[in-house]
Amino acid sequence: MKYLLLLWLPFLLCIPQGAEAQTIPVGDPLEEYVRYLYLDGNPSFNIRPISGIEIGTAGVFPVPEHSGAKRMQQGTRRKVHPWQDVQLFNSDVRSLYGLYTPSLMTTYNSEMAFGQNDGALWQGRGLNSAVSFGGYLDVGPLHVSFRPVITYSQNREFELSPFDAHPEVSAFSAPFDRRYDVPQRFGSDPFSRFDLGESSVELQYKGFAAGVSNKNIWTGPAVQNPILFSNNAPGFLHGFLGTYRPVTTPIGSFEGRLIWGGLRESDYFDEDPGNDLRFINAVTLNYSPSFIPGLSIGAVRTFLLTYPEDGLDTSDFFSVAIPFTKENFYSEDSPQGNDDGYQMISLFGRWAFPSAGFEVYGEWARNDHSRDNRDLSIHFTHARAFMFGGVKRLELSGNRWLVFNTEWTNISAERGGSSEYRSAGTYYTNGTVIQGFTNRGQLMGAAIGPGSDSQLGKVRLYDEWGLAGLSFNRIDYQQDRLERNLDTINSAQEGTYQRYELNEVEYRFGLHGLVFLPYNLEVQADIYQSRFFNRHNIYGDDVSNTNVQVTVRYQLESFRR
Repeated sequence: MKYLLLLWLPFLLCIPQGAEAQTIPVGDPLEEYVRYLYLDGNPSFNIRPISGIEIGTAGVFPVPEHSGAKRMQQGTRRKVHPWQDVQLFNSDVRSLYGLYTPSLMTTYNSEMAFGQNDGALWQGRGLNSAVSFGGYLDVGPLHVSFRPVITYSQNREFELSPFDAHPEVSAFSAPFDRRYDVPQRFGSDPFSRFDLGESSVELQYKGFAAGVSNKNIWTGPAVQNPILFSNNAPGFLHGFLGTYRPVTTPIGSFEGRLIWGGLRESDYFDEDPGNDLRFINAVTLNYSPSFIPGLSIGAVRTFLLTYPEDGLDTSDFFSVAIPFTKENFYSEDSPQGNDDGYQMISLFGRWAFPSAGFEVYGEWARNDHSRDNRDLSIHFTHARAFMFGGVKRLELSGNRWLVFNTEWTNISAERGGSSEYRSAGTYYTNGTVIQGFTNRGQLMGAAIGPGSDSQLGKVRLYDEWGLAGLSFNRIDYQQDRLERNLDTINSAQEGTYQRYELNEVEYRFGLHGLVFLPYNLEVQADIYQSRFFNRHNIYGDDVSNTNVQVTVRYQLESFRR
């Protein structure tokens, strides 16, 4: 019998399967483009990667009727959006197996380590590169993706902080305390690494999915700086149960995912092998009501725990269900109600107005739980962070788009709310789970980092040949660190300064381009010129850095994005 199945297998693999359902990797330029294409709030883009996208069998993505774009008439293929000819929008059949689009990303930093939202790659000073490749297999409800990444960092020397790291951690670690595993430099030598990248094994059925994945997760509607999950760090191996596309009901559509996984320490934190692995339990939910078109609201909650020597208890797998207040943990051993884990919660929403080509979005988060319900009511903004932004798409003549995006993110727990009279924990750091919200030495949340404030503006022109864009970003770094260590920081200065005189502020200007070339090539380039004032909070220590990123993709018609 098994030999008969083997004989039939080649024929089964050639059977067309109808319209192709694809997953766009987090951070792919097509992901952002599809968001601007679908300015009707569906899909929500609050839980990513975006999966289950059905490609129109007429050779064009099914653009909403109210988009204002030209429509197809009597079966004639017409231009309805600038990138209609891109392979993603022109796939009529689904293959049971095939290859992913290979890509090569090469970057260069002139003066320091700098990188953001780049997944497994750590961009040190000098040259860095990441090669992505792989293939997939779809058999009925089983979907297997193997898409590893190989990275290389030249890791040239540059000036580190003049302030020492905690004595119990590596000299390459962040200064002042040991609650944050984000090394300033990954050792003193060049290095390379193999990473599973966007790989997964999952079962899908009627909108629901379960499996094991290493793919990057992005939660909330932010374009640049989500407060909890982003692709700023390498993906982590995790099991999941939830939806892979919105599940529609009469009252609206629902998305959600329950996650269990492991976060790993970098090689440049401490020498204790017993705390190298952290267990993470997270749940994320999104609801798009049918009676309010374009609106999507959701939430994500995370719970981190240093992996116990004697293994996990059953209750640990449902840590996100524990109460939100500390009063539930009061005991003789813990009179303050402190537990052994680290939790964060975020609420987010996105409201799109398709007739205007416009959307607004936002996210609000808390870094820790309240003492009790009364404390929550009185000090609702304690240890809070927020992000809000907007997108405007203008449809120009010649089937072109001009897209404006602005975003403001504040992750400074010590600057606002009740922080003037009550200490708040710095985001992404924790006194018990001392590596904080990181994986393999990179931050999993907003790339700007803890205690920081960002204002971002960008504009992009989309045409059939690709895109061209500009961006401007102002970032005020590590305000909590400066607030808590002002005396120590002043002791390293030639004079004594007020707090407001020592803020480390970056002004970053960006040029962006993407071109679709002959011979199935796609070239993307991003150039950032940054000027840092008061580097490491040292008055007058101003540094410039140039970051160049070039990505080449080879996109054959049979390749999946």
